[in-house]
Amino acid sequence: MTRNAKKEAAIGLLFILPSLAGTVCFVIAPFFISIWYSITSGITDVKIVWLDNYVDLLKSPAFQLAAKNTLVYMGAGVPLALVISLAAGMALSRRASSMAMVSMLTPYIVPVSAVIAGWSMLLGDDGIAVRIAAAAGRKMPGLLSGDAAMGAAVALYVWKNIGYLAVIFTSAISQIPKEHYEVFDLESTSEAKKALYVTIPLAMPAALFAMVIAVANSFRAFRDIHAIFGTDPPKSVYMLAHFMNNNFFKLNYQRLTTASLMLASVLFAGIWLALKAQERYVRSQL
Repeated sequence: MTRNAKKEAAIGLLFILPSLAGTVCFVIAPFFISIWYSITSGITDVKIVWLDNYVDLLKSPAFQLAAKNTLVYMGAGVPLALVISLAAGMALSRRASSMAMVSMLTPYIVPVSAVIAGWSMLLGDDGIAVRIAAAAGRKMPGLLSGDAAMGAAVALYVWKNIGYLAVIFTSAISQIPKEHYEVFDLESTSEAKKALYVTIPLAMPAALFAMVIAVANSFRAFRDIHAIFGTDPPKSVYMLAHFMNNNFFKLNYQRLTTASLMLASVLFAGIWLALKAQERYVRSQL
């Protein structure tokens, strides 16, 4: 290596050093510390317990409730958001409208406080929906409490995310060559069949990417749910994020890190499977 090459390498290292130091201090080091906490017990008298923390966590009723609610939330919200955003993307790719695109993205960029205030005014115990039902002579509880809270949380998630996901689908569908549609028109003029046999298969890589984004956003919904229901939400919307947040305030780092690592492992496995499915699909099209 010449002197100039060494000098350029040293200058490049200086440029990336701040980011590298931040990554090591705030990402890599805490990750390995979390692994250490998850296999130990005690604070002053630390003992290695290996997988006992994971076994105890799986037996915890609070963790089981949080995991069940999170799976229900994802199982209902993610597919619904993907289907609606795919339909919106197909419509927008035909008749692109900047106003429609901006209006769909608005829920994604509006401050959380404004969104929560609007939903509370609409669906709260003294909200517009309850007042309309009372005016019609029917007594209806607020939709932000009890078992109905899960439906409201799913609706909020779908409403906030379909705009961003629709942009992904619109971009992917708009890039499909027109020749594919022209060839299909020789066989059939059915719009439903065209969407089923041309648009959706060719947009599948974008659909897998959108699915990863949708799943990641479903785990970030704690902020919205916490803003609506507070630190003591109804049991129907007690999520894994609530479980980990409560253990953080209780300084139960063993249980917190164990739950975090289990969640990270599930997310990693899901994303890996999605990428493998995408790779397999691309190979099948070659």
